Amino acid sequence: MKSKWCRRGLGIALVAASVGCASYAPVAITSDPSAVAGCAKVDDVSVPPDRSYDDSEKALVEVARAKGANYLVVEKDDQSVRKGVAYRCATPAAGGGS
Repeated sequence: MKSKWCRRGLGIALVAASVGCASYAPVAITSDPSAVAGCAKVDDVSVPPDRSYDDSEKALVEVARAKGANYLVVEKDDQSVRKGVAYRCATPAAGGGS
């Protein structure tokens, strides 16, 4: 009986871990607008001005990801990346196909 509960607990833990991992989606960063030609614009994004970040580019990626974007076109100002445009692009098929 104990092993049944252990297996059930392990199964629930694995499902919970996979759901957590599935919600983390990578965001590609580029400064070339032609890289997102044909993609859907999600929104203009920026690092909130009232917050201080050690890594503003990382913070900007987090904002874009929260909006459902998987690509981010950034503009670099004098010191850091503080704004960009988030896009949702189709994921290329595995194998690249030609």
